[in-house]
Amino acid sequence: MSTGETILLVAFALLAWQQHRNRKLIMATLNERLTAVETAIDEAGTELTAELAKLREQIAGGTVTPEALETIGRLEAKSKALADIIPNAPPA
Repeated sequence: MSTGETILLVAFALLAWQQHRNRKLIMATLNERLTAVETAIDEAGTELTAELAKLREQIAGGTVTPEALETIGRLEAKSKALADIIPNAPPA
C-alpha cells in the first residue's frame, strides 16, 4: 500500500469515527431534550391535577368565585392547545 493510499485510508477512518461520534452526540442531545419535555409534562400534569381538585372543592362547597371561572376558562383553553399539539389520527 502506498503512502497516499494509507493517508486516504486513515482519513476515511477518521471521518467515519467523527460521524459516529457526532451521531452519538446528537442522540444524547435529543434524549436530554425528550427528558426535559417529559419532566415538564409531568410537572404540568401534577399542577393541573391540584388546580382541578381545588376547583372541584369550590364547586362542591357551592362557592364559585369569578377567579375560579377565569381559571376554568384558562384550563379549557390550555388543555385544548395541549391536545392539539399532536393531531389525532384520521379516521380509518
